[in-house]
Amino acid sequence: MNSETLEKINHLANKYKEIGLDLNTVLEGLYESKPLNYWDYLNLEALLALQNPRTDYPDEIVFITYHQVTELYFKLILHEIDQILNAPPQKENILKRIKRIASYFKQLSTSFETMVIGMDTEQFLRFRLTLVPASGFQSVQYRIIEIKSTTLINLVHYPLRKKYDSCSPLSEIYANLYWKYGNRREEDGEKTVTLKRFEEKYDTQLYALAEACREKNLWFYYQNLSEDIKNDKEIIESLRNFDLQANVFWPLSHYKVAAKYFSQPYPATITQGTGGTNWKEYLPPKKQHVIFFPELWNEQEHQEWGAGPMQELFTQQVEHFWQTQAKF
Repeated sequence: MNSETLEKINHLANKYKEIGLDLNTVLEGLYESKPLNYWDYLNLEALLALQNPRTDYPDEIVFITYHQVTELYFKLILHEIDQILNAPPQKENILKRIKRIASYFKQLSTSFETMVIGMDTEQFLRFRLTLVPASGFQSVQYRIIEIKSTTLINLVHYPLRKKYDSCSPLSEIYANLYWKYGNRREEDGEKTVTLKRFEEKYDTQLYALAEACREKNLWFYYQNLSEDIKNDKEIIESLRNFDLQANVFWPLSHYKVAAKYFSQPYPATITQGTGGTNWKEYLPPKKQHVIFFPELWNEQEHQEWGAGPMQELFTQQVEHFWQTQAKF
């Protein structure tokens, strides 16, 4: 046995000694264990059993699978955010993880086309009637991403945002977050069942998170970095890209899909947003004006948020993605 192998064995012995285990016992257990298989490691059978359509329309499986994949990407994004917030501020770590987050959002934005191509319009407009009041609006992971990414004031309903500052009561700020205005009935402005059920299930959890994240979110974290890291061009550009991907390109992807499916010659009950909401008001980023890192954008960029050049950038990104796919 060579010295390198002996050294590794000693490391293992010390590792398990620290937790009160004898290496011989551990090796005996390893000997008795079965080899790990790909399908076991991924819980593949359980994973593939999670797609349960409510209708007989074949393309409903596309809708379910895509949204499950989306939630897994959200999980990865939250993982990266937590890795930044819970680690010492080092440029390399921050840069690497912010780039990963932006990349995950980019994958989501461009892959929305997969759902557009994969679902027959009439099938979708029919099977979605069985889903009411469920809606992608009810993704709690996305709300957690928002709360962990920026100061809560930046998420206040845009027409009301100037009413609040850092001294405003958290309860008032939370009650006026933009998404609380995003699922209301078009005819009278009352909360839809979709919003009411989401609040019933998650409001207590999200409010507690908002309180915990007052000084533990990415924007606050960035503002308290050392000047050399805070002013680093790569850091700034990566945060701007994250902002674009999350708050312009991702909502525009939703808007594009809604426009394809809901702008159809069908009855209004079929083509309106889930629960009777006005998706034309809620989805466009220029109307919500959510910006995670506002001071990283100049005045003109604020005015053009989600419109003009930013829309062109989004179109270029999607077109480039699909041109790349066509090569394979």
